Amino acid sequence: MIVRQSRQRIAGRDVEWGSGFSVRLGLVGVECDRWNDSVQESVRHWMVRSLAGAMLFGAIAGCAVSPRSLGEQHNLSDLRVVFLDEPQIQAKWKEVTGKPAVMMTPRLVMESQRREEVVVGFYDFHTRTIYCPKMNFEVCGHELHHAVLGRFHFER
Repeated sequence: MIVRQSRQRIAGRDVEWGSGFSVRLGLVGVECDRWNDSVQESVRHWMVRSLAGAMLFGAIAGCAVSPRSLGEQHNLSDLRVVFLDEPQIQAKWKEVTGKPAVMMTPRLVMESQRREEVVVGFYDFHTRTIYCPKMNFEVCGHELHHAVLGRFHFER
């Protein structure tokens, strides 16, 4: 704490040490016997330290938070897509698998009723090729999922 001489100049007036004067801080009046610069210095240092601490905390917290995730990423190399019409897809299916393109279900575990199914697109795992109709995004997207995720149908 710094102690000043007996006379100080406060708000343009000479004030002697020991004389009382009021300082209004917010809504609270504080009676002071003497003006003390160390209080102002302490408040100023506290504000600077608080601001510096808040900035440091913000920087550390900002670095600790990971950037927004871009989701699950997959890189496909040597993927080929061949757009064919439906009869060409069925002929290619028979050529690649040796199975007919029209089959009776249930071939999947979850199905119980028998019905006729026709191959409308497929992914050849050996040649890494998708065969699908050009403007059928549902079929091409489904086969793209096979290219990325592998086999996910539960076949009998």
